[in-house]
Amino acid sequence: MSRPQRSHARPVAMRYDDPHQMVRCTPFQGQPLSGVSGSQPFRLVVHTNAQLQMDFHAHLMLSEVIGLLGGRWDATSKVLTVTRAFPCAALESEDAHTNVEMDPGSELVVRHQIMGAGLRVVGWYHSHPTFRPDPSIIDIENQTAYQTLFRDGDSSEEPFVGAIVGPYDPELPGPVSVFNWFYVGRSVVDRGHPKRLVIEPMSDAVLPVEEREMLLHLLDTTCGHQHCAALEEAWRPSSTELRSLKMAVSLARRMPWLLAPAEDSEGSTPATSLDTSPGVPSCSASDCTAASEPLPLVSGERSAEFESIDKQIPAADLLAGKRAVQDPLLMALSSRFPAGVFKAGPDGKLADAPALERVYAAYFLQWD
Repeated sequence: MSRPQRSHARPVAMRYDDPHQMVRCTPFQGQPLSGVSGSQPFRLVVHTNAQLQMDFHAHLMLSEVIGLLGGRWDATSKVLTVTRAFPCAALESEDAHTNVEMDPGSELVVRHQIMGAGLRVVGWYHSHPTFRPDPSIIDIENQTAYQTLFRDGDSSEEPFVGAIVGPYDPELPGPVSVFNWFYVGRSVVDRGHPKRLVIEPMSDAVLPVEEREMLLHLLDTTCGHQHCAALEEAWRPSSTELRSLKMAVSLARRMPWLLAPAEDSEGSTPATSLDTSPGVPSCSASDCTAASEPLPLVSGERSAEFESIDKQIPAADLLAGKRAVQDPLLMALSSRFPAGVFKAGPDGKLADAPALERVYAAYFLQWD
């Protein structure tokens, strides 16, 4: 399958001299597949693990990262499902902090991985590390090219979506990254304009071992890159919170199994909302919100202070905090950092697990 070539022609209504100019996405009319003129042409179901994987990847670099999305397309019901995210290597460039292009060799390898997993390519993602996740003119051109390349000949639909992750935007109200899912309009009125997609989150019950190992390998191989994020530093000037903890809290937000009742069986359960789920905050690039930072908790052994805190936090949130500390991915992540709340001892175990449990629990309480 050939790789889409970036178009040099601007859409008629998009007249910008700067290819890095960002454009606010506008909403579709009505609900997806509602039949209303200008409505979203298909339903978009996104697994929480796919967003977790994108979020993990985006936190690792202060330059833009990029990857492909694997999933399924049902032409009969017009449902596009995003199951997994597959990180790709990016080409080196002088403007890597504001632009990214996929390495052709890496893209070919990842496409084979997606096919080997029994999936098809259904989208792409990239990050805007420290600024809003609105698509640029270049992003819109790339998305348009991909939609044309992946057009479904039977239905004439273009089942291919774009996602932008914003991990370190200093304007975020809290540590949870923001996502912007977008599509380029095809109607006479919207042609060439970015449209904000409504997603239906699908809550996963576990992150498979092979996918967890892939993410940790990505972390280990990224360390030392010239644009890698220093995860032991504060993530923005107005916060004392380290990038490592910010990353872990954002990932925990995309782990619905941390809040699941103990009797829940393995598998996936559909969320009840079109836009949000216990594992995923979904919002537009223009009006996104996330939980604000809770008051810092003092490190140390369990004390009267912890007992007082425990009385203010529901048991379900305390349990979720304990599960977060014990989660294999978050546990492996925290063991890699020698500073701050993730400080590890010689045996690689958390130095301050009780305090960290309550940090997670305080966030879960805010998200209730």
